[in-house]
Amino acid sequence: MMKVNKIDHICIAVKDLEAAKKIWEPMLGNFNVDNTRDAVDELKAKDYPFIPAANGEIARPFRDCEFAFIHPKKLNGVLTELIDYKWEEFKK
Repeated sequence: MMKVNKIDHICIAVKDLEAAKKIWEPMLGNFNVDNTRDAVDELKAKDYPFIPAANGEIARPFRDCEFAFIHPKKLNGVLTELIDYKWEEFKK
């Protein structure tokens, strides 16, 4: 099962709060995960669609990690990002 390390940031605006709760209460936020590609594979198996980059790839590079966007049509119109960034700058 995908392990969420932390919630990076949340910005959610919805028209129907009750409908959104059904989607978001079991799974919150924009997600920091151990491995973006593994998380994508797990969610694809559960019929979550993703937005590919211009080159067709789902996982996109960022600094020394990768990120991917879950398509908002599955998440009540909310664009959601998975990222495996390690956040070393916040460790002491």
